[in-house]
Amino acid sequence: MSTDPDHNDDAPADDAVAQLLRSSLTPEEWERVRAAHERSGQIIRALMQWGWHESVRPLVAENVTDDELSQAHDLVSDIVNALRTGRRLDLARIPLALNVMRDVPNPREKEAVKLRFLSMFCECALTWLHFAKHDPERVHQFAPTSVLTDYDPAFAKLDNTLFDQCVKEITWGKRGPGANGWIRAAARVAASVGAFGYAEKYQDENERFEAFNNHFGKLWSKADRERFPDPDPRRFPKPKPSVRKK
Repeated sequence: MSTDPDHNDDAPADDAVAQLLRSSLTPEEWERVRAAHERSGQIIRALMQWGWHESVRPLVAENVTDDELSQAHDLVSDIVNALRTGRRLDLARIPLALNVMRDVPNPREKEAVKLRFLSMFCECALTWLHFAKHDPERVHQFAPTSVLTDYDPAFAKLDNTLFDQCVKEITWGKRGPGANGWIRAAARVAASVGAFGYAEKYQDENERFEAFNNHFGKLWSKADRERFPDPDPRRFPKPKPSVRKK
């Protein structure tokens, strides 16, 4: 608190603040602010109309994509509806809408990316084994790294030799002690490159593997089987016949 007897600790009124801000701007700067304010008002009003896309498109920059425009519409709609209704469920959507604007990753979307990775890893593993059995000379032409990098750029560092080893060790369709399922193989591959931010969380690769194996197992067990079906048993490689000692 100031000791100056002429100092007023009371906050200035809104009009006084506006006047102070306005006086600090040149006429040209103030005109730009006024125009920007009016333009933002036009965009918000256009977004809230039924034909929002057609009405707002002429108001925005050319480099704004239709997806970004649609995202802005959803953001404004969520916030306006929440403030209009005051309902708890609507108000709870405001932080989610703001996270979209701030480009904060949605935890559910991050989990969905991992599920899509698991599904694609399984497909890659079965395809790799198919090539290895039926066309071994071309097996190395199939590059899983180019596919898996769609889910995390870290997979660009994946060693195909390690992938081959992990896939060949899978005991398809087998459960219980001694089983080495495809989820476990996916965890080993993800741990080897420190995918999905786990390199920062776990410095030791074995710790990363254990964390991935546990997380992937729980994630897949709760997945929607219509979107993420289990691999078709008919595609499982047949186990090699055991050699009995005479």
